[in-house]
Amino acid sequence: MSMKRMMVLVGVARSGSLSAAARALHYTPSAISQQIALLESEAGHALVRRTARGVQLTDAGRIVVRHAERIERMQEAAHRELGELDALSTGLLRLGTFPSLTQSLLPAVLRDFRAKAPNVGVSLVSGTRDDQRMRLESGEVEIAFLWDYSYSPVIATADEEVVPLVDDPCVLLVPATHWLSGAGASPVEGLSEEEWITRRTVADRDLLRRALGPSGREVRPVFEGNSYEEMQAMVEAGIGIALVPKSATVLLRPGVIVVEASGAPVRRFLFARRRHARMSAAAAVMNALLRSRAAANRRQPAE
Repeated sequence: MSMKRMMVLVGVARSGSLSAAARALHYTPSAISQQIALLESEAGHALVRRTARGVQLTDAGRIVVRHAERIERMQEAAHRELGELDALSTGLLRLGTFPSLTQSLLPAVLRDFRAKAPNVGVSLVSGTRDDQRMRLESGEVEIAFLWDYSYSPVIATADEEVVPLVDDPCVLLVPATHWLSGAGASPVEGLSEEEWITRRTVADRDLLRRALGPSGREVRPVFEGNSYEEMQAMVEAGIGIALVPKSATVLLRPGVIVVEASGAPVRRFLFARRRHARMSAAAAVMNALLRSRAAANRRQPAE
């Protein structure tokens, strides 16, 4: 059967009469009748029944229309995908990130993205979690990477879709000469007598206090830095020990030992997009890649 004639039948079904279909399809009524007659000959069945109120589809006509509409949807989908393919030949993906994710997980994510969209540029802006949420709201970035802790999860706004990506467990950093350096793992609670190093942020102080338990309220860090790199330098110098997310240990100084922090709060990496905003083709590819990674991480058995 001719696809062109099948779509004429769809037009008749949607319009309810030959004359209305003729106007919608820019045919004459006689041309519509001729196309239907030829289609009936091809199908070997009567497809329409003429009544005083117009035309009605026969059972055979409804079958042909159902399949024609399915083919129509497939054609539309093919055109959309081809358009998206054209869109991926150029363009720019705008992402919001933060330092510990940038130096740990993000390079692998961007390699995956480059394999899917090698001609799309990537614009990255690093900043705090609040910075990224504001950039997402304003449209400065299409996808924003965020983080939270198990005791203080990110609450999505009405216009945000926030998806957990992967856990980022906390670890202890100790000098190579420290008594914990050969332990492999240690509970954090009970270490309140140690000299502690942390960053100068409310979130980092809160993390240490919660990890140490009731005694954590009395701890005064011996050093509060502005970055995980500063903290590592002070740990290597033997000034104290630190509790940090594992992602902050990708670039580890030679004199620093990583010890698993048993029972410590867990940090998560997340990504967010504006729920009702139309994604660019590039952002749609990145969104699919991130969701695939998130699903794979959920399927991994607990160690």
